Amino acid sequence: MKNFKSISFLFILSFIFMGVHLNAQSCMTCFSSGSAVMHGHLGIGTGAASNIALSILTSDGYGIHSETSKNYYEGVYGRATGISGFGVAGYANGSSSRGVYGHGYYGVYGRSTSSSGYAGYFSGRVRITGTLSQGSDRKLKQNIKPIESALSTVLQLEGKTYNYKTKKYKDLMLGEGQQFGFIAQELETVLPELVSESDHQVFKTDDNGERSLDKTITYKGVNYIALIPILTEAIKEQNEVIEKQQDLINDLQERMSEVENSKSTKRANAVNDKELQDLGQLKQNVPNPFSQATTIKFELPKKFSNASLQIHDMQGKQIKTYALDRDSDSIAIN
Repeated sequence: MKNFKSISFLFILSFIFMGVHLNAQSCMTCFSSGSAVMHGHLGIGTGAASNIALSILTSDGYGIHSETSKNYYEGVYGRATGISGFGVAGYANGSSSRGVYGHGYYGVYGRSTSSSGYAGYFSGRVRITGTLSQGSDRKLKQNIKPIESALSTVLQLEGKTYNYKTKKYKDLMLGEGQQFGFIAQELETVLPELVSESDHQVFKTDDNGERSLDKTITYKGVNYIALIPILTEAIKEQNEVIEKQQDLINDLQERMSEVENSKSTKRANAVNDKELQDLGQLKQNVPNPFSQATTIKFELPKKFSNASLQIHDMQGKQIKTYALDRDSDSIAIN
């Protein structure tokens, strides 16, 4: 007992010598094998709060600095088992301050205890200077299937521009200025798997330092990263359509070239053929191309009692026939 008192006294003297103020209420300190156990509330540089086991106030540097060299252990370990609790929460008020600062192979490591929970939750902007990687190894997955009808799915989506209601929902720290994205409720009708609902809890502290839930803001969020494979497959489907259309265009161009070559050959052979020289001529339409109407000039030999102009589509199907007037040299096509 005498040794215990002397150790406790030396512990208190060491803190006074270092200029650190301890204010403990209902605190009993025990030492055994280099360990300290405290029951109650302790304040360092500030008064002890009734709802905080350890309160630290300093203007000289770190509030808490913890470091370990033991493998697989954390410098600071926080765990919350109560409802709406946080394992570790940090608050910084200065523009260059850090609420929580981690340095190491895992600077900050968070683990959720539920698939519907969050290993990290940020109210405000998030920025990284490195890369963002998501687990996508084949060994982690099952029921792997190709994405079908991606193009028709994408065509149902409607991108929007908007501004957040930053004043009404100031606790969410929403982005300022014009935004680009989707409306969750609209996206949910097409891709419900990409929309999830979250609760943002706002807390309040009373005059006694007691913290309690003030309100809960429920909102829907969008998994934008999951859109990437859908857009990828949509582009591939669209490219297949374009390739088929290009093949059709190439085929039609070849057929047109054959027709033009055939006409040129017939015209060349008909130069000295008196009978062929008496055939009628159909000239280029004007204007070409056209959207509403165009005029085609023609020459109709007197030996023909009647003649007609036939219009065909690209597949060779006849779609319209015009009777040619012998007393005219042109016809209007609408």
